[in-house]
Amino acid sequence: MKRLPMRRQHGQAMLETMIAASMVLVPLFLALPTLAKYLDIRSHAVQAARYAAWERTIYFGGPSASEIGWGSFTNAWVANEKNDNQIKAEVATRILSSNSATSNFSSSDKNAGDFRAGKRKLLWQDRKGQSLIAYGQVQGTAGQTCDPAGDFSSAMLGYDCAPGTINRVLMPVATLASILGPFTLEMGGKYTATVTLSPSNFSRQSYLVDTALASQPMREKLVVLGNGWSADGPNADDKTSVLQQVKGLTPLSLLATEVSIPTIGTISIIEVVQTVFSIWAPELSPRKLEVGKIVPDEVPPDRLQ
Repeated sequence: MKRLPMRRQHGQAMLETMIAASMVLVPLFLALPTLAKYLDIRSHAVQAARYAAWERTIYFGGPSASEIGWGSFTNAWVANEKNDNQIKAEVATRILSSNSATSNFSSSDKNAGDFRAGKRKLLWQDRKGQSLIAYGQVQGTAGQTCDPAGDFSSAMLGYDCAPGTINRVLMPVATLASILGPFTLEMGGKYTATVTLSPSNFSRQSYLVDTALASQPMREKLVVLGNGWSADGPNADDKTSVLQQVKGLTPLSLLATEVSIPTIGTISIIEVVQTVFSIWAPELSPRKLEVGKIVPDEVPPDRLQ
């Protein structure tokens, strides 16, 4: 058996490695910073959507509140409110800014017109030091889709409100109660938030990445199901709460309204009456009998231990 002579392949492996490195490895290494920036921006877009949806479950008044009823008889739950621009400002200052361990949240964040102190995240810069995200490139909406006012069928069937059979059963009852009297409910329970971040175009000379890929808007959407309104709620005339709505059903609660007297302090008419009659009937003392008190869902202290 005749053995064929071996051909010499001097430097072939090195040449193959250089070709693979120049075509695959080197561009990949150069693209890693871009991919890291891209993924970090997308991660913050997810956090921003979560923040915006949660804020809407708390600040759901104003245009974000659902209206129930039909025709000219509509009613809406009056609660604390923030518009989309205010939530956007908080997202920019609290999530998308370059915050430090000493940075504190402030109520003025909702009125900001830029990132916190104009500082964008240092990672979100190209090699020339130009920011990839501008304040104007932060867009989004936060709200809910429950608004069947004026539409009889929607008011009866509960379209676009919190999903579930029980909600569609309760919608006609809540709608009728809203029309007949001051009693209303916040029927919307599906709070949504959509945040869109549009990075500036990446330079091909800087990143060796196609511009069309890098400039795609990052859109994240989050949906939270829950009851934003509180059964307790504030005892304020300009807010809707169970306490405010049932006051008219308990006349003695009107006498329990507290008034401030400079020389005496804060008292109520019913307390004065009770104090006088407690001389002959101690069980009528205000410390033993709280007449006209309305506290929804009050849990006794011994049940909290």
